Amino acid sequence: MASPEAVGYSLIALIRRKPGVKPQEFQDHFEVNEIPVLRKLAGDTFPLAHQRIYLKRSEEGDNPADVLVGGQEDFPFDAVVLMEFEDKAHADRFFNLAHAEDHIRSFEVHPLMPDRSKSRGVVVSKKYITTPTSAL
Repeated sequence: MASPEAVGYSLIALIRRKPGVKPQEFQDHFEVNEIPVLRKLAGDTFPLAHQRIYLKRSEEGDNPADVLVGGQEDFPFDAVVLMEFEDKAHADRFFNLAHAEDHIRSFEVHPLMPDRSKSRGVVVSKKYITTPTSAL
């Protein structure tokens, strides 16, 4: 059995784009605009790591996900974000800045930003990583 990777304080967020926005438009805008602004705003409160994993979706029609197991209804989100912090206090400082009313208001008017009303988040307990060369 793989050993758990040390976890300071990690969070997973499920992010959705606003209706009518194409997946690639959303990804491009989020990477080029939101993340750099958030990183600058947050300064030393920015997560130790902020990994964004985008679901593969068609740019046609209602943008179905490329689902391997399950159905479209199981994947209403467009991105999985894994954020890693030193501890809960570090995460709290980041979220206080990132979710400050002025910051949210400045981005909510932009149609390519995430639909924050549909975002979800959860704290990670442990992470296990297995590779082809991992000890069994």
